[in-house]
Amino acid sequence: MKNKMKGVHIRNFGDHYHAYRSRSIYDKKTKKTKTLPGKYLGVVTHHGIVKKSEIVGIRSDHT
Repeated sequence: MKNKMKGVHIRNFGDHYHAYRSRSIYDKKTKKTKTLPGKYLGVVTHHGIVKKSEIVGIRSDHT
């Protein structure tokens, strides 16, 4: 993932990939980091992230 930006989490749902803003915090009890989900950014395509405001309907040509 050479184009992945810091603070962006990519999730796979079926045949589509979706981008979310995320952040991590350190949990002192478990001594591990936790990734907190954030705002939905859009669908990931070969051309980059298609923003939520630009999506009318997810079509197969986005993949």
